[in-house]
Amino acid sequence: DAGAVEPRLEVVDCQSVLCRMESEFAALALARGLRFKLWFPEQPLFCRSDANLLATLLRNLVGNALAYTERGGVLVGVRRRDRQVLFQVWDTGIGIAEEHRARIFEEFYQIDNPQRDRRKGLGLGLAIVRRLSELLGIEVGFRSRAGHGTVFELRLPGFAADHAAAGETDRGRQPVDRLVAAGETAWIRDKRFLIVEDDEQLARSLGVWLRSHGAHFQRHDSAESALAVGQLEEADCLIVDFRLPGMD
Repeated sequence: DAGAVEPRLEVVDCQSVLCRMESEFAALALARGLRFKLWFPEQPLFCRSDANLLATLLRNLVGNALAYTERGGVLVGVRRRDRQVLFQVWDTGIGIAEEHRARIFEEFYQIDNPQRDRRKGLGLGLAIVRRLSELLGIEVGFRSRAGHGTVFELRLPGFAADHAAAGETDRGRQPVDRLVAAGETAWIRDKRFLIVEDDEQLARSLGVWLRSHGAHFQRHDSAESALAVGQLEEADCLIVDFRLPGMD
């Protein structure tokens, strides 16, 4: 609203953006018993956008899809459509009834939370999607069947692989792999993590994600417990909740 966010346009590797979504959401989906899949063509796809803002936009769509899906799963894909790149987020959730469709991009509007339960979020995810899409010049659309699921689509200008490989960006000629790289997780393997987190679901999801990358971990639900066991100095990395009950 204040106009403080300035997009930095660059050539973005679309597959790298999808890999960021997998690294952030796959473990959460697994912990909830949901499938999480990616789909992208063999031929590399590139688009011109702000990589971080585009990831934030997709992150809100994927988080929203998982929040409204109890069975089945979520698929995040990218494909070429004429001269455009089309990102899609599919879910098998509750869908959007006709009477809600005109308001889903409004701030604080939630379909299934009339009691305003804060645990179900604030209803800002799709409002952020709308604001960011306007900022980036991205066309957002959706299709939905109540009780069956929803697909959100993002359309933005695409580039041929040879054009993108030349590294032509608004910041000058740079290799594409220096502009946007998938999250590096190889360092995690065989490291010892200590998790201090009182939220059971969050701690379980984080543990699943660490284990999937070959890490070892111990979890405590309070600072007092972690200090009492005496494993702090043995850990390579600590992940600690900022606002713990009791000792913060």
